[in-house]
Amino acid sequence: MIDALQLLAKGKNSDPLPVTHLMGEDLWIREVVRKRIIEAWCGEGETSFDQLIGTQGAVEVEKNFGAASLFATKNLLVLSDPGAGDKGTPLSSLGKNQLATLIQACKNIPTQTDRLIIETGTLKKTSAVFKALEKVAQTVDTSPPKGSIRRNWIELMTRRVQVVLSPPLLDAMSASEVPLGTVLADLNKLSLAVDEGVEVPVELWKELSQAGPEVSVWELGDYLTQGKTARLIQVINNLRGEGHTIHDLLPSLFTWNQQRLTIRSNQISGGGKEPEGIHPFVLKKIGSQLGKVPLERIRNEGMALYRLDRISKQSLEDPELALDKTLTSFSERKI
Repeated sequence: MIDALQLLAKGKNSDPLPVTHLMGEDLWIREVVRKRIIEAWCGEGETSFDQLIGTQGAVEVEKNFGAASLFATKNLLVLSDPGAGDKGTPLSSLGKNQLATLIQACKNIPTQTDRLIIETGTLKKTSAVFKALEKVAQTVDTSPPKGSIRRNWIELMTRRVQVVLSPPLLDAMSASEVPLGTVLADLNKLSLAVDEGVEVPVELWKELSQAGPEVSVWELGDYLTQGKTARLIQVINNLRGEGHTIHDLLPSLFTWNQQRLTIRSNQISGGGKEPEGIHPFVLKKIGSQLGKVPLERIRNEGMALYRLDRISKQSLEDPELALDKTLTSFSERKI
């Protein structure tokens, strides 16, 4: 399996392999890679294109080989999981006979005229579908990138839109879980908001971002840790004014709590090895704020967030009022 950036680095003139398996949930990266394959395979010529969906589409692949139009000399097939609202069963659910039919089609592809792209979510490497596809296709990782790989994507996008990020902003974008498609939209807006060559600060990203509350959770985390209750409530009210609710905030707050728990556990155990899955920017930022916070307090905060989640789904009390009370108790050290 190769990273999507490795495939893109091959350039538009490299002939794509007959079958490519794009595996992962990042739809924006998947689209970028698909476009590159189409550019490399089709060039300037006329091309026929067919979209097949789910397990039903998997058994129809071979029927569509060589189905180019009268003027097309090349044929591209894309077999993908059903999208939101589409009928069908994901490819991870392929039965034994369906999988055998798909694999045979991959082996029989007429390489002079056809290319096949198979798009799935993340598959377990022990699954029959993954093992079978690995033998007949080039697997490209299109899952949401993390760490240095995510940073490489963001640096690539900044060059594309010709915007210069301040080091703290590059760190923050690399450490966040904001989808890359949203980051690209933000970068385009930032490039219009500053003069050419001027570094963009973190504050401007927060102001212009389409990422919603996730960016502001950095700010929330600071105020929660520092006990600045008034500023905390101000940020929450600003988010509400933008139309965000408890349902928008909770996922990022859960991430914030889990990061605190992981980093503090690592500190208590000696901190000899950096915890896996934590970006260095997050490790430095949160680690410097924790001080001697007891693990029990962080666990209690996590339990309070789970209670908030239950309240938001079961209408046990006003969820927005419960959110205010809970986060205020965090900042006032009452949990």
